Amino acid sequence: MVESNQTLGIFMEHRDEPEAIWIANDRLQSFPSCLAEWAVTVGCGKKVTAGSAVIDIPANRAVRIQDLRFPVDPGKAYTVSLSLKDSRGNLLAENIYRDAFHHPPHPKGHPKRISHELGMRLYDA
Repeated sequence: MVESNQTLGIFMEHRDEPEAIWIANDRLQSFPSCLAEWAVTVGCGKKVTAGSAVIDIPANRAVRIQDLRFPVDPGKAYTVSLSLKDSRGNLLAENIYRDAFHHPPHPKGHPKRISHELGMRLYDA
């Protein structure tokens, strides 16, 4: 939750399988020559995939950094680690998804829909 409320963040787009890596920059400042890094492990740390990209992050923008696609075995727990560093190597943002593809069930009455226009969850009446 802390990561999603930062003004600069690195995120994985996913549902049941991975889609992509994104940077969201809500600041009025751009960040040139940043290093985005990712690693996906399963079980006790066995590497599934990893990579990095040097990117320029414009002010007040979301940027799709990289497609992130690999087959997901529903019987395994995947950890996805993401980090973003500035051109001097200072950590700007990080995010870790533990057991990324096993979402807990919604409790009864919890809304499943979100209004992107209102920025809030929608309850069924």
